[in-house]
Formats: sequence, structure tokens, C-alpha cells
Amino acid sequence: MAFGIFTGFAKRSNLNPKFRFRWDLIAAGSTKRRLRKTADLVLDASEKAMRRVTNKIKKESQRIVPIGETRNLHNAAFTKVTRTRNIVDGEVGYDTKKAPYAMVQHETQWFAHARGRRWKFLQEPLMKNENAFRAITAQAIRKRLKLISTFR
Repeated sequence: MAFGIFTGFAKRSNLNPKFRFRWDLIAAGSTKRRLRKTADLVLDASEKAMRRVTNKIKKESQRIVPIGETRNLHNAAFTKVTRTRNIVDGEVGYDTKKAPYAMVQHETQWFAHARGRRWKFLQEPLMKNENAFRAITAQAIRKRLKLISTFR
């Protein structure tokens, strides 16, 4: 008997939302090798989708992040995607070494900002587009598995 468990979730923190995808395999022999190959394809697609999603969040966040004369906060945005054996992690955030006031700007509602700029500049793009980001990931996985199945 063989089966795989796929879980995807978003861990929200104020400045660094993280997305994690995990594929756990329980199988034996050749079935396990086939499932491992499938899991690798799923992880490849997840990693590609994660890069796309984290870049979208970063761009939308930069569009609404408060900016001053130096634009330090805007320029402190970063993305990071890492992959271990069965986990793809994506991170979007603002480097607090480049902009030590990032957390204060993100959490303080009463600051006056230029038109179109606001607080919760990371949380808002994530929550507003959460379903779209899941759809991007699912579509990438389906596309990758469909491509492989057509060659068999």
C-alpha cells in the first residue's frame, strides 16, 4: 500500500509571511521510487510557483509600502525561496537592517502616508490574493504532472 500526503499552508507573521509545501511518502520498493519521482515533480513545480508567488507579493507590497525621501523601506524588500528534500519555503519581507523602522511602519495605523500608501503593506497583498496564490501553485503542479503523463 502506498500513499502520499500533500499539505500546503501559509504561516503569517507581521513582516515575513512564509509559505510551505510538504510532500511525505509512505510506500515500499518500486512504488516508493515512482512516488518519489512524482513528489520531485510536484516539488519542482511548487518551487517554480513559489518564486512566482513571492515575487507577486513583493511587487504588490512595494506598490503600497510607505515611501519617504530615501525610499529605504521600499528598497529593503526581499524574497527568498529555499528547497530541502521535501519542503519548499518562500519568504517575503523587509530587511530590518536596511530599514529598522519597517515593523513600526507596518503595525502603526495612524501614521500619515502618501495617497495609495498604507500600513499592513505585506499582510494586505497576501490576504487579498491568498486564493489566487493557491491557484497558481495548483496550476503549476497540474501542468508539470500533465506534461510528464503525456510522455508515457
